Amino acid sequence: MAILVHLRSGERHNLRSEHLVGRGDACHLRLKTRLASNSHAELRWIGTAWELRDLGSRNGTYVDDVRLDKGEELLLAAGMVLTFGDPDDPWQLAEDSPPAAYACNQAGQCISAEVGILIVPDPEHPYYTVFDRHGQWIVESADGSQREIADGEDLTAADDTWTVHLPVAQERTMRRDSAMPRLGNTTLHFTVSRDQEHIELRVVHPGGVIELPSRVYMELLLRLAEERLHDQKNRDISGDDQGWMSVSDVLGKLGIADDPGGRNRLGQYMFQARKHLADTGMIGAADIVQRRKAITTSGWHRTSQVRIGVKKLEIHWL
Repeated sequence: MAILVHLRSGERHNLRSEHLVGRGDACHLRLKTRLASNSHAELRWIGTAWELRDLGSRNGTYVDDVRLDKGEELLLAAGMVLTFGDPDDPWQLAEDSPPAAYACNQAGQCISAEVGILIVPDPEHPYYTVFDRHGQWIVESADGSQREIADGEDLTAADDTWTVHLPVAQERTMRRDSAMPRLGNTTLHFTVSRDQEHIELRVVHPGGVIELPSRVYMELLLRLAEERLHDQKNRDISGDDQGWMSVSDVLGKLGIADDPGGRNRLGQYMFQARKHLADTGMIGAADIVQRRKAITTSGWHRTSQVRIGVKKLEIHWL
């Protein structure tokens, strides 16, 4: 994600998709220098690059010591030095990558999304998973429940509160083209050794084939694939209900204890699967494992269920 670094103090500041700079309370980067205007300048992601615009400031906005005209817009590149009214208060655009989701706690510690997936508070303790689904940001809790989440919303995890900052959908425009693989158009081919200790995965999509080497989390995908293939043969089970397994059953299939530690381990596997697929550029990778809350057959309580998010599946046993 894009980062501004203060060249004197070393302070690092993550950029949002539209980032207001100035002394005012509404600014995302609040400057202390009296030479800055209340609403001094704005940085904005325009889909391919960062753009800086002076907002009619009194003392000027400078890029590499060159003053912008009032209202002037300028495309930025990593390494450029920005000053907002005060030449002794320089900031550098250290990274100019697209904006990403991130979260900060009350102590000022911040965590950033990896390939579009934000884990709060960290991948080892996945209390919440935040990801973009078709232009809408979703937060998934550890119990499997999902809901829409808004920019600036707070999440509480392990007695700590994290404020989530989400980029606008425009950030995705440069990736959503026909050449990019999409999860909904893929077929997953599993190759499993006789002792089931070695699992390889081939992701076949209209644009080609992605080879994924064996990883620990792949047994989770294999067990979910087996369940979905089994349900697909049963005409009494509709497509919407095919492949769902309770978390308890999944843990049993994996030989993992059904306790808080085991469920946390399952959450780690889910994150690893999502991230590994997202690293390939796969659009919709977060849905490789889907979750939902369902009422048990007894009808008196709800349980968390998971399934593999791909319909076309093949398993080849060596």
